[in-house]
Amino acid sequence: MNSMPAIDSSLISYPVSARNVFYAGTLLSLLTLSLPFTRLVSGVNLILFAVLFAVFAFLNRRAQKLPGALAFFCSISLCYAVLSVFNVFPSVWTRYFQISAIPQQALFAYAIPTTFLVMTFYFKERIKAADGRRGLANLFLLWVVMNYLDMLTSDAFSFKGLVSISGLGNVPALVIAATSLYLSTIKTPGKRVGLLLVFLAMSFMSPFSQNKIYALIFAGMWLFPRYAFWMLVALISSSVLLYASTVGSPLSVAFIDANLAVRLVLLRDALEGIVGSNFIGVGFGTESIRNYYLVFDSPVFANEEEAGFIHLSVHNSFAAIPFRVGLVGFIALLVFLWQTLMKVKADGPLNEKALKCSLFAAFFIVSFQNPAIESYAYLYGVCMYLSLIWAFDRPVIEIDKRLPVRRSGKDQLGAVQLWIHSRLR
Repeated sequence: MNSMPAIDSSLISYPVSARNVFYAGTLLSLLTLSLPFTRLVSGVNLILFAVLFAVFAFLNRRAQKLPGALAFFCSISLCYAVLSVFNVFPSVWTRYFQISAIPQQALFAYAIPTTFLVMTFYFKERIKAADGRRGLANLFLLWVVMNYLDMLTSDAFSFKGLVSISGLGNVPALVIAATSLYLSTIKTPGKRVGLLLVFLAMSFMSPFSQNKIYALIFAGMWLFPRYAFWMLVALISSSVLLYASTVGSPLSVAFIDANLAVRLVLLRDALEGIVGSNFIGVGFGTESIRNYYLVFDSPVFANEEEAGFIHLSVHNSFAAIPFRVGLVGFIALLVFLWQTLMKVKADGPLNEKALKCSLFAAFFIVSFQNPAIESYAYLYGVCMYLSLIWAFDRPVIEIDKRLPVRRSGKDQLGAVQLWIHSRLR
């Protein structure tokens, strides 16, 4: 007796309407327009768009699902945010607690999943062909212009500030992603040199060493795409080893970069908090750094009475996350990032591998040296990097087979059309 083979429902790609793709792009454009006004409206725009994104994601839940590890991480973080209202977590060395600080500190718990879903839904429909990638890159640059409109009309206008890639916040992330998408449409590495030189020049206008380091790695990945993944591995491993070997003596690296020495002191605070809480985490609503740093000959470098002190960050998301949500939440995040890294490593055209490697490298640097996941100034760029990588999912192959189906004792042919994901080898 013939029977129809079982089909894994996770392998079925549901039809995506052009209207919903347009809606996703519109929502993302409106979010981008609102970001410069976030402080002015006290972050209400971020909550509003998290709700709108959640509604959109729910209505399109069959077409785009949240990776399990990411869903688990965000769920744990939301639970910590709720429990933090009752101040039940260990206080370790922390001295302050404000319930009003919880929504901002826990922004990633509700903004990452909703933004990731909408971005991935939108991007995967735009990157299937070279024209789509160039169009998406043009859209990113349009978003950059939107964010720079206030600078163009300001008395403090600076041409260097306008054309440089300075910092790794949301706006520079758009430039990085746009450049990567353009480069992915150029098949010959030698023909990428011109655009890479422009990117290097714009990055070296920045006063920040992280922009210069990233630009060099970025150029290497696109000039030698065959070795892009191993360059990424070298970046991650060398960064971790540098921090691990110098966190006990922060001033030993001050001659390299004074900001690096400060980051190591902040990192030490977070590590003490993680261990002091027995790896449970301190939850939300508390400060994340101490204010007294005798090693810098500056007993007080921030006014604790200012409302913003409680929001100052460790400047390393890989330390801030376990500090807030403990070891379990951190492991869930690492599992998701490992899954992302495996997508980066997956077989495919070299230009796509270089694209994914350059995006993950940007994600790693901004998260390892900045409050990337905890601050709205970086968070949406981080979501864009990760969403673009996940948007390069297994390509869709349309199969039209006639499978035998037993009906009333007779074999009849029934046309079955499925869209099944098939990984290229």
